[in-house]
Formats: sequence, C-alpha cells, structure tokens
Amino acid sequence: MNSTNEYRNMKNHFCLNLFFLLYLFFCAGCKQHISDSAAKANEALFTQLDSLIDNSDKLILQKEERIEALKHSLRQSKAFEKQYELNQAIYQEYRVYDADSAMKYTTQSLDLARQYDDKNRDIESLLGIGFVYTANGLLSQASEVMHSLCSSSMPRYLRSRYYGQMRTLCSRLQLYSLGDDALHEHYGQLYALYSDSVLQTATPDEPRYLYSRVWKYQDVPGAQRIAIRDELEKEKQRLLPNSRNYSILAYNLALLYEKEHNHTKWLENMILSGIADVYAVNRDIGSLYALASYLYEQGQLDRAYRYSTYCSDIGITFKSRVRLLHQQKLQRRIHQSYIERDHMQQKQLKLFLLFISFLTIVLLIALFFLRRQTRRRRKA
Repeated sequence: MNSTNEYRNMKNHFCLNLFFLLYLFFCAGCKQHISDSAAKANEALFTQLDSLIDNSDKLILQKEERIEALKHSLRQSKAFEKQYELNQAIYQEYRVYDADSAMKYTTQSLDLARQYDDKNRDIESLLGIGFVYTANGLLSQASEVMHSLCSSSMPRYLRSRYYGQMRTLCSRLQLYSLGDDALHEHYGQLYALYSDSVLQTATPDEPRYLYSRVWKYQDVPGAQRIAIRDELEKEKQRLLPNSRNYSILAYNLALLYEKEHNHTKWLENMILSGIADVYAVNRDIGSLYALASYLYEQGQLDRAYRYSTYCSDIGITFKSRVRLLHQQKLQRRIHQSYIERDHMQQKQLKLFLLFISFLTIVLLIALFFLRRQTRRRRKA
C-alpha cells in the first residue's frame, strides 16, 4: 500500500515538474516570438526612413512650394494682422530649415510689432530671434537677446516659451563649458531651474507642459513616470506622423523608454521621430544623430555612416554649429571603425590566402607522392 502511494506521489511530482518545464519553454518561445516581431517591425521602420532620405529632394520641393504660396499671400496682404500672421507662418516654415531666412522673417515680424506698438508680438518676435541664434550655436547673441526680455511682464503663454528657450540655451552653454567645471555646474543649475519654471507656467493644452513633466520625472521610477509615458502614447495617436510636433513627442517618449530599459520601444520611437523629422524637412535633427550613434555601437557602420552624413549635410545647410560639432566627432569614430574593419578584412584575407597556399602545397606534395607511387607500381 505504501509503495503504491509513493509511486503515485512520484508520478504526480514528475507530472508537475514536466508541466512547469513545458510552461517555461512556452513562455520563452512567446517572448522570443514577440522580440522577433518587434525587431522585424523596427527594421521595416528603418527601411521607411531610408526611403524617405533617398527621396528627401522631393520633400524639400514640397516645402519650398508651401513657402512660396505663403510669400505670395504676404505680397498681396496690406493689413497689419494678416502681414504679421503670414510673416510668422513663413518663419515657422524656416525656423528649423533655413536659419538666415528664419531670421529675416522674424525680424520683419519684430518691425511690424514695433510699428504698431504691439508689446506681446514684440516679445514673440524677439523669442523667434533668440531661437534662431540658439539653434545656430550663436550663444552669445542668443544670451543677449534672451536677457533683454523681462519674464515677469510677459503673459503666461509667452513666459512658458521663454523659460523653455532659456532651458535649451543653458543646455547648449553647458555643452560648451565642459572644460570649466564651475561654469558647467552653473549652467546645469540654471538648466534645472528653467525646467522647473516651464513646468510651473506651461498650461495643459501646451505640448511644452507634457515635455516639462518628462524632463522632471524621467529619472524618477514609479507610477508618475508610467502615467506620463501613457499620456505621451495617447497624444502620439492624435498627432500627424509627419509633423515636427510628432517628432518631438516621439523623441521624448523614447527617452522615457530608455529609462525603463525598454530597448525595443526606445528604438521604435526614435526611428518614428527620425521619420517625422525627414518628412517635415527639419534640419536641426537630434533623432537621427541618436540612431547613428546607436547603429555605430551595434557595428552597423554603413547605415550609421549614412544617417550621420545626412545629418552633417543638412547641419551645414542650416549652420547648426552645436549639431555639427557632435556629428563630426561621430563621423571620425565611424571613419576610424571603417579603417579598422578594412585592416581586419585585409588581415583575414591574407590569412585565407596563406591557408589556401598551404593547402595547395600539401596537395602538390600529395600528387607528387601519388604519381611516384603509381610509377613504382607500373615498373613492378
């Protein structure tokens, strides 16, 4: 009786273990399937991005046509309100596309605002000038313009924009002060201060409100960060996937996924950001630089070089000194990797040729002895 019970217990125990092992194999298989599916989906996005870069000339032509239509409307307009509105629309088209033209039209907006003594539009135009200087890396000029403004006298919507641009300016100044620890720390503190100021002044209907929360909570694990991530995912479904706003949102979403160590979702959103940037003909691109760096680290040199070269070319056109500085460093690393890869391939080729030569010699020796043996047999 006891032996029967022991047998049953052993059988049950064996069945449970077998079931548990099968369950683990099933879960591992599902996880691998999901991972493979995500990798294929991201590769499809990479292919789409490559195609857009190949056809970027067509996208530039479409943008130029839009700008020309706005300029035509501006030439026909006489009223101040309409002239200012069209100047700003043209500036928006140029602001991350052609810095010189963006400066021209935001300066024209400033002249109009002062001609009609419109204080808020005066501030708005000066913020536009400050943005162009910052994007071009002319940080002394940007600082002069931005410090000429008094944030306390601004309406709330302009104040949040002012703080956002000061945050960006401080981040660029921090990059340029890497050799001076005290100055670097100073700009880091200002960067944090202006980040908090954006959070306090931006209203929920502004995209800046969402992004300011990303900046504040991206390093804080927990429910708050997850809630912000879910908000961004929801907002992403609402935006046009070929717009600059979509690009900025996807980039910030990628930052959150990076903090969660979700590599697949980081890559997906960074590619989506790059696609939107190329669609919108944005020449102040951060997403493609991030992708080029990632691909370089993964050993995918050809695609990394392609993205880096694209960023450098448009950076030269836009005169983005900060972006170009990073791109040149990355391109030097990629170039060095190409040299090392060529040396490795040459070394492998030499070893292969030596091995082939050795086999050839062995084969010739074998043929010599075989022929000699054959002759002896014939004589015998």
